[in-house]
Amino acid sequence: MRSLTLRGRTSGVALALLGMATLAFAGGSEEYIGTPTRVFDGDSFVLKTQVAEVEVRLIDIDAPEHGQAYADAARSALDRLIWKERLRAVAFDEDRYHRMVCRVYRLRDGLDVNRELVRGGHVWVYRRLVRDTRLYDLELQARRAKLGLWALAGRELEPPWRWRREHPRTDIRDTQRTAR
Repeated sequence: MRSLTLRGRTSGVALALLGMATLAFAGGSEEYIGTPTRVFDGDSFVLKTQVAEVEVRLIDIDAPEHGQAYADAARSALDRLIWKERLRAVAFDEDRYHRMVCRVYRLRDGLDVNRELVRGGHVWVYRRLVRDTRLYDLELQARRAKLGLWALAGRELEPPWRWRREHPRTDIRDTQRTAR
């Protein structure tokens, strides 16, 4: 790999490449190809690429938190969909925990993992910021069919964002990091 500097000065080519990479990322076109090494919960995992390990947070969805009803089942659902699979993760953003916020696809069949988790009733559509509004219809279908977490009764059926507000943690990431 060539150095990006030439006699202590950054080359114009390097600046142009950096600018293009920044624009590509801003548009949601940064992609990672790899296999999962750890599944933390129903909406985040580690993807091992040829170059590095990338922490991924699935875009548009929110899974039950550790300690919340259905959390283990949501984690298992994500695990079943991605474990030992080659995946393509398309990044749209980076969250405050430095995870890449992605839509994820299985390479062997093109399955949209984010949508499949909603379709199966394993996660909520994250209402705060939704890019794929078609997820609302999938969630409604899962609710009507009482699939996954939608089969829970009463107080057990609580959105993760409300549960987090009522059960604050000092550092949620420390409690989430359990190896597969």
